[in-house]
Amino acid sequence: MRIQKNSLLSMMVIAVVFTLLGAGLTIWLGWPKYQLAKASAAWPTTTGRIVTSRVDDARDSKGKRSYSASVNFTYNVLNHEYLSDQIWAGGGYSSSSKPAHEQVVSRYPVGSEVPVYYDPQKPQQGILVPGLTWMNYVLLGIGGVFFFTGLLFGIGSVFVILRRIL
Repeated sequence: MRIQKNSLLSMMVIAVVFTLLGAGLTIWLGWPKYQLAKASAAWPTTTGRIVTSRVDDARDSKGKRSYSASVNFTYNVLNHEYLSDQIWAGGGYSSSSKPAHEQVVSRYPVGSEVPVYYDPQKPQQGILVPGLTWMNYVLLGIGGVFFFTGLLFGIGSVFVILRRIL
């Protein structure tokens, strides 16, 4: 009986933690980035110039490498020059695939002129690729998985409790 009480308590803790974590990822991280990317499709453009363009690599504590595209560009809005490093709305990503990032960087050689999309309310927020990308769905998806896993554990806990009562 004691083991079952501990198991039930564990299920309830998992339910609460996963549900709150999922809601937090979705509401405070995923949804704002999704909305920003969606809105960026309608942003005005100006001409910018690529200042730096490279693939960065980093190692974690276990020595595993990850790569990311690093592109810096300048652009002018209403006679004010801005510098940005945001390729996509909502930020970039890193992965273990160097060729994927080399492909991104190859589109932005240093010195080239590029269209820059900027937020008319916050012109310092300039990006090179407007609109939604697969990255905008990642946090929503991960948050959703955690949220619904928490709900399933919560529902399971309720069924266990009801089975004991009835």
